[in-house]
Amino acid sequence: MSEPEQEAVLAAFSTHVLDGTDGTHAAGIAVSVTARMRQGGRRVVLTGSTGPDGRFSGTFDLPVHPGGNGYETGRPNEPVEANVLDVSFEVGRYFARHQAASGRRGGAHQSDPTLVDLVFRVAVADPDGHFHLPIILSPHSCSAWCSG
Repeated sequence: MSEPEQEAVLAAFSTHVLDGTDGTHAAGIAVSVTARMRQGGRRVVLTGSTGPDGRFSGTFDLPVHPGGNGYETGRPNEPVEANVLDVSFEVGRYFARHQAASGRRGGAHQSDPTLVDLVFRVAVADPDGHFHLPIILSPHSCSAWCSG
């Protein structure tokens, strides 16, 4: 069964990813933005990779629901009063490439343990505004914050 047509707004997303282990821009990290749909489905609305400056941005049609209802947090009967996006970053591949390029084993880019993917579930209060998610990361942790 397909999703019924929904009203959509043009939303904007951007990110800036920095490698906290050496202070460089984290280039080449695959990024995807997925909208959580009314009937529990998901739709990928934006994909790409961070550029040489660690940045990625784009616009996409974000389905909206009257009153902001219809999205779920994953906990039964708990609607979110905003539109919900899952934003994914493939950081494991970035660190594997970075380690291979440097020829180092262990040290700052040790492969075990490491973050594989980062997924942020965010509620966007103003769906037709601009959403920015900067990240500082290392193989073992990250720091992120959201801004409009």
